[in-house]
Amino acid sequence: MPDQQSSHQSGKSKLTLRVRLILTAVIILIYGAACCCPALVFSRYYPGNDSPPGTDAWFGLAILGLGWMSLFFGCVAWLANILLLLALLFFLMGWRWLTVISSGLTLLLSLDTFRLFLIEWPGDEGGVARASLQTLQPGAWLWLASIGVTFVSAWILLLAPRSALPPVPSELATK
Repeated sequence: MPDQQSSHQSGKSKLTLRVRLILTAVIILIYGAACCCPALVFSRYYPGNDSPPGTDAWFGLAILGLGWMSLFFGCVAWLANILLLLALLFFLMGWRWLTVISSGLTLLLSLDTFRLFLIEWPGDEGGVARASLQTLQPGAWLWLASIGVTFVSAWILLLAPRSALPPVPSELATK
């Protein structure tokens, strides 16, 4: 009985599961497109060498698989992928505040991507070459867009009208 009372007190959202599934599918499609596109372009150079630097383009899927290593350099943007998964699960469950909080944290962590421009990375296995981020490509922007759409969807869920609450038994007796 307490479970029914708590659900009646908050009211059911009029944002149906079908609508939440459609929004989640759109987010997953944007995220999938991000994995298929080039996302980051690094300039690789050898300090003390006059040869022109080379460039390496990294696709989103490669960054998804290897991005956890950026944690060793203090960049936490990759962790946004884990929180994005949690935000989508909370969104599908219809848990309003957990969705808003997790998607907000996802958005904050993803913004750490821009700090990559300030970090000099090892450019090869031997640590001789150095690499620096030159540009964000469509894959990175699509990844950020999927996180942004998740954040907006969380607020839509939170602000969606709720169905009317059932009458309290004492009100039924007075009618």
